[in-house]
Amino acid sequence: VEVFARNGLQVIAAEVDAEAVERGRAHLETSTSRAVGRGKLTQEDADALLGRITTTTSLADLADADLVIEAVPESLDLKAAI
Repeated sequence: VEVFARNGLQVIAAEVDAEAVERGRAHLETSTSRAVGRGKLTQEDADALLGRITTTTSLADLADADLVIEAVPESLDLKAAI
């Protein structure tokens, strides 16, 4: 998610529930803050990067996506369900 957003793409990150969405968002904020602290991103660029990321718990929100990258744990049942 972060790599694509860092390169200027609009990203939709789908998670299984609201708690997972919050954990993911917190991870992104920590990562971008670290990059700002190290001088790898300006605060303006970090804010823009985070602004390009939309989070959801509904796979239906991916219906109009041009590219979907599946990144779920290695569980065949889970992969089949998704």
